[in-house]
Amino acid sequence: MTRNYAAYSTCQSPAGTAGGGRVAREAVQRPARPHLAELPRRVPLARRRTRRTRSVARPVPRPHPRRRGPREQLTLRDATHAAIQYALNEHERADWTTQPDRLCWALGIRIIAGKRSSAHAGPPAIITLAREHYAPRQRFTMHHEIAHVLIQRAGLEDAILAEVDDEDAHRHLEAVTNYIASLLVMPDVMINHALDTYGQHPETILTIQQIARVSLGAALRRFTYAQRGGVTTLLTSGAYISDLASTDPYNRLHRHQRLPDIAAALPGAQLLSLPSTRRRTLAVLAM
Repeated sequence: MTRNYAAYSTCQSPAGTAGGGRVAREAVQRPARPHLAELPRRVPLARRRTRRTRSVARPVPRPHPRRRGPREQLTLRDATHAAIQYALNEHERADWTTQPDRLCWALGIRIIAGKRSSAHAGPPAIITLAREHYAPRQRFTMHHEIAHVLIQRAGLEDAILAEVDDEDAHRHLEAVTNYIASLLVMPDVMINHALDTYGQHPETILTIQQIARVSLGAALRRFTYAQRGGVTTLLTSGAYISDLASTDPYNRLHRHQRLPDIAAALPGAQLLSLPSTRRRTLAVLAM
């Protein structure tokens, strides 16, 4: 392909004429540029979609899920309900006794002293108990270890652990065990009898505590979770909430919340002042 250039020459103009001393440009004649309509049309090539390669971050491989063991057919929370029903059936076979020594004898469980509390389904089934100074807490701890033995006997411990993530598995197992222990030390027959006598009132909680010989917090939770409707039960110490249990989905109260005047803050609650130097009040608020 040839290119056209402009030729330049330097010539001195005659003196006295216009443009003297300037550089004159001598232009070379270029061929006339054709009109666009006269040019041949180019056939457009078929566009090809090129796949652009981009560096995409690969997802981090997830760990293999926990193996469910022999009960893979169980779905979420089914193992918890099965463990609760198994414990209730064993408790009924023991004639609903709330004495931990008699319950262990009926279930074939041996109790020995140890440095810490633990449970082994065996055989033989053994419970080791650490000595505690608070008697109601010791009583509930024994039922807690009995609940562990029943869950292990039913073969549902791994299934209960698999109901939640690995980081929450142990806490979930302990929560299920505590609930089963509350059913053993405070059976439904005791709760129904107290409800028939006092109804949804703080006196019911105190009655459950005295009969079952447990702490006030354990009786408070057992009373709350036995209700069919939404109920909020709380215990205040001074101007703050020290303990609380609720089945009300719209409850906005929480532990350590400041309530300087509980009667004005909860006008529809049943209140009962407890004899204490810390000005404790037990309240039951139903929906």
